[in-house]
Amino acid sequence: MGIASQSTSQRFPHSVEEVYQAFLRAVELCGFEIDSQDEALGRITAKAGMSTLSFGERLVIRVESDPSGANAVLESSLKIGANLSGAHRHAKNFDALIKQASELLKDPAAVDARLEREKKIEQEESSSVLTLAFLGLVILAIVLFLKFGT
Repeated sequence: MGIASQSTSQRFPHSVEEVYQAFLRAVELCGFEIDSQDEALGRITAKAGMSTLSFGERLVIRVESDPSGANAVLESSLKIGANLSGAHRHAKNFDALIKQASELLKDPAAVDARLEREKKIEQEESSSVLTLAFLGLVILAIVLFLKFGT
């Protein structure tokens, strides 16, 4: 495979069903959009949107039976084949997906707890930004009142 498309595989000491479900969830957690899924075939197709360095990617994940458990085959192709700046995305996305699936297979509760913590932090940050914006508006109103007041 060239720069426009690449593949990798990873063996897991788990059943095909467990690995398939882990990748199904990993795809969403890593920010990809699922196009199709077929558990009977062990196939997931997904896509990544455009970024500053890429016009996007198409992903295919196949989970196959292996004597030691299951083998996940990940294939990625750039939506625009001549996009040299996006070629590095393959390995980065493969690593993220495999890491997330592995974490889910090891301890799904720990992943859920981490996601809950991240969500709480995000909500707190969002709340802080809104509070600061409100305070800024109050200060602006006071300044305008003092300058142009009754």
